[in-house]
Amino acid sequence: TELLSPGAALGATGSSTGVLLYPRQVPHCDWIIYASGVVATGTYVLALQVSDVVGGTYTSIAQVTWPPAVASGMLSVPITGKLAQWYDNDSKFMRVNYTIGGTTPGIILGSWLGKAADIYGLGVDVGDIYTFV
Repeated sequence: TELLSPGAALGATGSSTGVLLYPRQVPHCDWIIYASGVVATGTYVLALQVSDVVGGTYTSIAQVTWPPAVASGMLSVPITGKLAQWYDNDSKFMRVNYTIGGTTPGIILGSWLGKAADIYGLGVDVGDIYTFV
């Protein structure tokens, strides 16, 4: 479930468009963040947010600071619908908010929800490689 599609480098604070997902009903999963082209002089705070209205007030349920020294990579953050229920008990939409600062910042971001890495089945953590014999 894509929340933010990678595109042009971002240099200012903003948000993706809210996606109707009924986050209170989301099972245990991973919020996956992809970044590339990270400018080391910037600061990058990313938040997964929920709201009951697509253009309404959003509440953060998870937050990560991307290290500016890490030029590219992927990160998976475990989440559950119980977070959305706790922070915003009538939430229907999810989005990614990015707070960007520093001197001449720049980052290419992508974000989606994926199968949790610690659930039985074929769920894997981003970057894991498995060989089945």
